[in-house]
Amino acid sequence: MLSSRPAQRLSAQDFLAARREHWGIEGKCHQRLDVSGFEDKLRVRSASAAATLGLLCRMSVALFIQWCQAPGRLERDKTYPVWAGRQTRHPSSLLRRLGQPFSRDG
Repeated sequence: MLSSRPAQRLSAQDFLAARREHWGIEGKCHQRLDVSGFEDKLRVRSASAAATLGLLCRMSVALFIQWCQAPGRLERDKTYPVWAGRQTRHPSSLLRRLGQPFSRDG
């Protein structure tokens, strides 16, 4: 991990906290986008297409996280590939959710 702070100003605890924060972000969103959402495999040629696809992928992850937080979900079903497969087979529920206001409470 690189840091713009000099080594004398970065304690071991601060370094560890920054490293954990970095990997926390990687584990929460980037893994879902890169591995499960195949974002790294998308080959688009225009900046606007890349921005649009990126926005849609992030919206998908946000909806997945909201779906996971609803009561009654089985732990084995709380994976992004399971959720995405269901949305692919039955897109009407996803389209209804997109028309609703986003709520952090589920």
